[in-house]
Formats: sequence, structure tokens, C-alpha cells
Amino acid sequence: MIGVTTLKKTTQDVSRNVFMAGLGVLSIATETSQKAFGTLVERGKLKQDSKQDSKSEGGSLTSTILNKTQDVKNTVVALVQKPIKGTMTTLGLPTSNEIEELNQRIVALTEKINALAPASK
Repeated sequence: MIGVTTLKKTTQDVSRNVFMAGLGVLSIATETSQKAFGTLVERGKLKQDSKQDSKSEGGSLTSTILNKTQDVKNTVVALVQKPIKGTMTTLGLPTSNEIEELNQRIVALTEKINALAPASK
């Protein structure tokens, strides 16, 4: 059984890790937005200098920004999930999959019990 002191320390560790992950997310988002802004400025200069087709240029830029945004999202999810999963394991908390499996077993057992019970109506 996990003691209150261990639980308190674990909770503090998780809180600190989530806070640090938030700072990391902010840092990554700032860097990415600065890079994207720099890319926009450079592309704007190229567009002005070369008079390229705006549709193909805009589509390419949009694709680049969307890809970078997806990369940041994936990084954030990975950074946040890892400490939370570790803490859940330490505390012995069930995962959503384990809870869903138990719910399915309860439904199956309830159906079996209802099938065995005599019709009382």
C-alpha cells in the first residue's frame, strides 16, 4: 500500500513534471512560431523579388506551417503523456483500456446472471 508521504511526494513530482512540460511546450511553440514567422518573411521577400505564382507559393507555405504545427503537437503529447503514465503506474491506477475491459466483463457477467435468473414477471 502506498503511504500518504509517498503519495504526496509522487503528486508533487507529477505536478512539477507537468509544469516543466508546459514550459517546454511554451518554448517549443515560441521557437516554432519564430521559425514560421521567419519563413513567412523570407517567402514574402522571394515572392516580391521573383513574382512567383501566389497559389503554389501559398499552398507550399501552408503545408510547411501545418507540418511544423503537427510536429509540435506530437512532441507536446509525448512530453506530457510520459510522466503521467509513469505516475499512474507508480500509484497502481488502472488505464482507460483496463477500465474498458472491466466494463465489458461486467456487462457480460450481468447478461449471464440475467439469463440464469428466473423470469419474475
